[in-house]
Amino acid sequence: AQLRPLLFDLNLEVCRQSAIALGRLGTSTAIAALSEVLTAPHTPEALAIEIIRALGWSNKIEGLKALQTAFLNSNLTERCQLEILTVLGRVEQLKLNASEILLTLLQSGLIQSHAGLQAIALSLGQLGNVDAIAPLIQLLANPDVGVRLHVISALKTLEPAIAHQQLEEIYQLENEQTELAKGIAIALKEWNLQTTQ
Repeated sequence: AQLRPLLFDLNLEVCRQSAIALGRLGTSTAIAALSEVLTAPHTPEALAIEIIRALGWSNKIEGLKALQTAFLNSNLTERCQLEILTVLGRVEQLKLNASEILLTLLQSGLIQSHAGLQAIALSLGQLGNVDAIAPLIQLLANPDVGVRLHVISALKTLEPAIAHQQLEEIYQLENEQTELAKGIAIALKEWNLQTTQ
């Protein structure tokens, strides 16, 4: 109750420090206050980024859900969206929940930028959920080299043996002319280069 009004202070530093404090409190009321300001139309980008970090540090499922809702339902800047994808990848205690949210965001089709796809691949790799292997392999269909390299790195981090096996199985079934087949071929080549070194 004391900190919430400070999120609207004219001094941006006061707002930032209030967001950090509310994130550390991590109560449902604190998370609701942070979420409200994050999705407000005139929240400055610097404050929004601080709120995103605070929600991630809250280590509460409500905080992660607030990040998902903000990503899906508000007009956040691309920088704020990238921050959400990055923060979700750094979650310590709720890794499974965070990876499920990232997979939902990936499958929503809302993430179109190369930077966004790279960030989501990196975050999924950090969280260690093997359920992310199949969606990540599908992401190899993106023709951007940076996206493909981030996906390959994530697959190697998750569960290399399972990922490699799935890559080979899908490659056998795929028409060689598709973007997915081309992406998988690059991944397998990269994989084999590293194992021979």
